[in-house]
Amino acid sequence: MGDGSGRRYRGARAGDAGHRRRGSERGDSRLLPRVVEGTDTDYVENREFCTETDGTESEPSVWAVRIGEPKFVQDFRDLFETPWRDAAIEHGYRSGAALPLLHDGIPFGVLAVYHEEPNRYDGAERQLLTDLADTVAFAIHSLEAGRALSSDRVHEATLQVSGDGYYLLDVVSEAAPGAADAAVTVQGTMPTGDGELLQYLRLDGIPVEAFRTAVTDIGGDDTPRFQVTVSGAVPEVDLASLGAVVRSASVTATSAVLEAELPAKRDRRSFVDVLEERYGSATMLSCVEAEREETARIRVDTHALTEKQATSLEAAFHHGYFE
Repeated sequence: MGDGSGRRYRGARAGDAGHRRRGSERGDSRLLPRVVEGTDTDYVENREFCTETDGTESEPSVWAVRIGEPKFVQDFRDLFETPWRDAAIEHGYRSGAALPLLHDGIPFGVLAVYHEEPNRYDGAERQLLTDLADTVAFAIHSLEAGRALSSDRVHEATLQVSGDGYYLLDVVSEAAPGAADAAVTVQGTMPTGDGELLQYLRLDGIPVEAFRTAVTDIGGDDTPRFQVTVSGAVPEVDLASLGAVVRSASVTATSAVLEAELPAKRDRRSFVDVLEERYGSATMLSCVEAEREETARIRVDTHALTEKQATSLEAAFHHGYFE
């Protein structure tokens, strides 16, 4: 693995936090390598790092995971003496950089590279590494999602989100204050291709006029239905990014309950962790292992469609054209 000038990095690693590994403990905060490369890999392969405070918090890869932002250190000799810094210099490392591997806001690990010379991270180098980290994160996401969808077994789970980060909780609370039977059912969530999402909602026990200024009524049967353009986070997308298939979602003023199929090969705690980090509070109410139904494997191939065409197809479905 080399830098933008064609020179090889002295060390490079891509890894993730220990708690993301299947069978590991929830509190496992070690950074574990998936892949290592370079002319001297002993430091990146064998030295143990921890995201909790243990004297390594200034190490680039630890910093990137804890803060969620890229970290570039131009010269290790400018830092205070610590065991990790001394070990890096001993292995011939003078500068280092680390970038979190994020896709749709979901963390998949960290990419860290180390130079044997100081002051190696100029604007072009930083952009190159940023693009590489984005590509690696997308590749990991695609691989894990593909494995999940092809698996014969799934975990049928019910998850509850009750934090204040999901916009529909506030909407229901404001539209129908004190109404115990008020609920919104999310019938579909679709990316529009411009950084926003399109959600299809059904209202139960909520006055239509309370939604009128924020959403567009798409008509239908006697139950009010709406399509909403969303620019913020929604749990359906967060779960899908981890390979889950959300079958239904019902939102009241106090919580959102999602019925989902989770890939059996992924640690179930990772789904709760992602929802907790995004929305503040999440619980797995139930989870049982089951065999994926044959009908669930039947999928329409939409890879040849543009994002606009796919969105139009989804809209047509929710307008009732296929009934």
